[in-house]
Amino acid sequence: MAEATKTIEPPKAAAEPARLVPQITVDRMRQSEHNTAKYDVILQAGVEPDDILPVAYWSHLAATFQAAKKQGDVEVTVIAEDLKWRGELVVVDAGDNWARVVFKTTEDGKRFITKLGGLQAHKVVFLPGHTVNYGGIFSKWRIVRDVDGKVLSDKHNTEGDAYSWLSSYAKSIAA
Repeated sequence: MAEATKTIEPPKAAAEPARLVPQITVDRMRQSEHNTAKYDVILQAGVEPDDILPVAYWSHLAATFQAAKKQGDVEVTVIAEDLKWRGELVVVDAGDNWARVVFKTTEDGKRFITKLGGLQAHKVVFLPGHTVNYGGIFSKWRIVRDVDGKVLSDKHNTEGDAYSWLSSYAKSIAA
């Protein structure tokens, strides 16, 4: 019973005076889809994260970023064409021919960069004398005849689609 009758001491006065924080009002909130422009950029193979930080790197896209920045935030997701890494950036400021970007970071300052491992250099022989490989952003996955290097088919979105085409091709020449 004696435990229940403990006295409660008033809190000690803080060394700093209390700070009055204004409440947030409705006019300070917007849906991010109306406030944020998001772009996906495919970087050339071999480009590293530190290569894209200079303001001159973004000179060809700067006018687009500048116009979007007038409306709100600008976020850019970049992925290397060789699939080695992917990163998320924020455009801090932009002009007519320059843009300053920074990587999104965690609380401890680490960049949001995802290592993807890159395209695996492998050769699966499905039909002797033919190779399926990645030809870049425009050609995408393609089938190449090894003898003369002629591209038989390209612009397949996935490696599986290319092998499916090669399978059909193999059946047509076997018939």
